[in-house]
Amino acid sequence: MASSYSSKESVEDIKSTAEVNIVGTINMLEAAHKVHVQKFIFTSTSAVYGNPAYVGIDENHPLTPLKPYGMTKRSAEEFIQLYARLHNMPYTILRLSTVYGKRQPSTCDGDMIAG
Repeated sequence: MASSYSSKESVEDIKSTAEVNIVGTINMLEAAHKVHVQKFIFTSTSAVYGNPAYVGIDENHPLTPLKPYGMTKRSAEEFIQLYARLHNMPYTILRLSTVYGKRQPSTCDGDMIAG
């Protein structure tokens, strides 16, 4: 598993969520560094914002996650930024908002009220 994806699941099992999202990201960073990748691209989540303070979220928006899922993704982002400084590794972080697919339930579990 590359990422823990359910906020409800993250509340029920915080330790596993942290292991998957934080330690998993660190493992990917180390592997990327080892093979000299040109750029590390990370898919984060809009859950790092919590309840938006304003609509039209930009890079200056406060990061106030409401659940462990958002917090672990925020922590992973911070590890990426640190790793980039330490190892001069370019990176891009994408904060996607409610990506919906064929077999996904159509209900939101409360990470974002608007966005």
